[in-house]
Amino acid sequence: MEDEIYVIEKNKTWELVEKPEDKDVIVARLDTIRALIALAAQNGWSLYQLDVKSAFLNGVLKEDVYVEEPQGFVAKGEEEKVYKLKKALYCLKQAPRAWYSEIDSYFIKKGFQRSKSEPTLYYNTQDKTGILIGSLYVDDLEIYNKGGRKFGFQNAGPLGCIPGTLKRENSSECVQNNSAMAKLHNIALSKALQKLESELHGFKYSIFDYYTSLSQRVNYPSKYGTVWKGLDVYGLTPARRGYFCFKEGKIACCGSGPFRGVNSCGGKRGVKKYHLCRNPNEHVWFDFAHTTERANQQLAQLTWRGVPNVTGPYHNVKALFEM
Repeated sequence: MEDEIYVIEKNKTWELVEKPEDKDVIVARLDTIRALIALAAQNGWSLYQLDVKSAFLNGVLKEDVYVEEPQGFVAKGEEEKVYKLKKALYCLKQAPRAWYSEIDSYFIKKGFQRSKSEPTLYYNTQDKTGILIGSLYVDDLEIYNKGGRKFGFQNAGPLGCIPGTLKRENSSECVQNNSAMAKLHNIALSKALQKLESELHGFKYSIFDYYTSLSQRVNYPSKYGTVWKGLDVYGLTPARRGYFCFKEGKIACCGSGPFRGVNSCGGKRGVKKYHLCRNPNEHVWFDFAHTTERANQQLAQLTWRGVPNVTGPYHNVKALFEM
């Protein structure tokens, strides 16, 4: 606790003042981050992730916020005073907005334009070498601030194995560079969750290994099936060969081009002609980047009650919420 107080005071986060009378976020949506990762994988873009240490502590508050003196650190003779915050603190509801205001000003000064539909998405086309896209997101959990303590996560899937990527390479082999990008993300996610568990009181989580589970179905589709004679397997154990198993792991059900990796399903995206399979349940992928309903059902079951080799550290979401 002494270290935390030292950092707060060094950062000039607060000042001790008389207690006043009558004084009692903006983050990127997950689908925005996923869309950027998918576009980077499909188009071969370079992708970088930057971590701003103690980001919220850099946000300057534009309203009066007061906190009581921490227990064990009450100034002698000034027990009735309170701290007036100059900068934001973690778990403070104003913290995300204060931080966003600071970084937004910085991006605008550097020539970036803010998306009209997604306020955390920025782009810069002034450089003749191409376009630079940036998206802000934070690992501070709003749900935790509202009392949530148990969380379920899944890591990123094998980006090199989606039909849209295979189409670009025109090869049935998963593109290693793209999948390596997902692996690096998953390592960082695991470390971030371990850090949150050590820093946030009561924070517990289950993380589903989406990467491995989906990779198995893409590369060995015939090993994984669904309900057979009342036996619910959903990929928890390999299905018997020939009984309601996937038949195709890399060619999408709907689309055009190699592996049906062109996003033309429905004929409403420029390319009018497309192929639609007869039975989507035989495919792992429905289109260029989305899995079929049956694949989603299997993966959801694994998330809820999968075995330890695909979920952890508290086995699965079901076990987590029964703790």
